[in-house]
Amino acid sequence: NAAEFGRRAAMNLSDRTSALEALKVTSVEEDEAELDKATERDMREAMAFRIGVKKALERLQHYT
Repeated sequence: NAAEFGRRAAMNLSDRTSALEALKVTSVEEDEAELDKATERDMREAMAFRIGVKKALERLQHYT
């Protein structure tokens, strides 16, 4: 059942806080510079995802 999986997959507050703090280690600009330098596909995808998460969180904070 998808709803049950979602409940089990949710991060607990401590993990969520740690993940959000880890995003603050670098700026979006620094991440974009790293993305430009990255040559391996998996690293480029990971950096693009990280940048996307940061930009989404910025928009969310702007609208709340």
